[in-house]
Amino acid sequence: MLLQSAIIILISLVLGIFFQEFVLAKFKKWAKETKWKIDDVVFDSLGNGVIVLAFILLGLWLIVRFSFNLSVGISSILEKTIFVGIIFLVTLWIANFVGDLIKFYLQGGKFPSVSIFSGVVKGVIIITGLTVILQKLNISITPILTTLGVGGLAVALALKDTLSNFFAGLQILISRKIKVGDYIQLSSGEAGYVSDIGWRNTVIKTTTDNLIIIPNDKLVSVIVTNYYLPEKDLWTKIIIDIPYDAKNLERIEKVTKKIAKRIVDNEFGKDYNAPEPKIYYRELGAYSIKLEVKLRLKELRNIRSVQSEFIKELIKEYRRQKIDIA
Repeated sequence: MLLQSAIIILISLVLGIFFQEFVLAKFKKWAKETKWKIDDVVFDSLGNGVIVLAFILLGLWLIVRFSFNLSVGISSILEKTIFVGIIFLVTLWIANFVGDLIKFYLQGGKFPSVSIFSGVVKGVIIITGLTVILQKLNISITPILTTLGVGGLAVALALKDTLSNFFAGLQILISRKIKVGDYIQLSSGEAGYVSDIGWRNTVIKTTTDNLIIIPNDKLVSVIVTNYYLPEKDLWTKIIIDIPYDAKNLERIEKVTKKIAKRIVDNEFGKDYNAPEPKIYYRELGAYSIKLEVKLRLKELRNIRSVQSEFIKELIKEYRRQKIDIA
């Protein structure tokens, strides 16, 4: 009896792992090739052990169904285990599905952020499912809640820093001053794109593809420059030194503006009404006249490429026009 039951459980476990790792992977690959994105969420929600647990419960059901000379007591225990397992299985799948669905909408930009929302929602669903299980097993949750209430103060004190980071994360999300995808710079010098806002840390990815992990309570207590607010596009400036013996400053300004306009048009596209470059002489330096050129960018990540292209085109045109730079 025990040998037969063990073989069924082992076969169920192996089948569950096989379907989890191979069959589900094939469906996930197929789903990514379709235009409908919700199927990705559905198949992703079947991960995290959902299929394996389902096959194990199927094995237990087969053991009870065909008895295998089980005693009444063992059969009753197995039936309760199957019942509890089904509730937990459904709870786990709903938690995965809702969590993945939230991430899907967050990636689409319909909500301010990220994993902290998904984690909180999944936690609430799982706790609700566990509460249902306890009630079905006729286990009173009142003493448990009382114990949790008494121990809550001690836990809060022990997890003071964690809770501080959690509520700081909620403050960041609610204020919507920092969102996933924004390029930010801290007053301490760290800068990069926000890749995640979690329940404890905010993750920033630098332009060199390194990660900066910042505790949420630290992030809310420093000065932050968000280069994506109120808009993504921004101005960048380049200073050109014009020698004092330059004969025609108006001509230099006109040539420079022509090149700047071409670069900005390439940046925004011909169909877009791109902002006009701003060019003016700003200062009489010790050895040269300072000509400031302001170019509008679509976003900060383009700053190096736009500046580089402008400088190359400008030098080429200055040489053609025989204009000297100090």
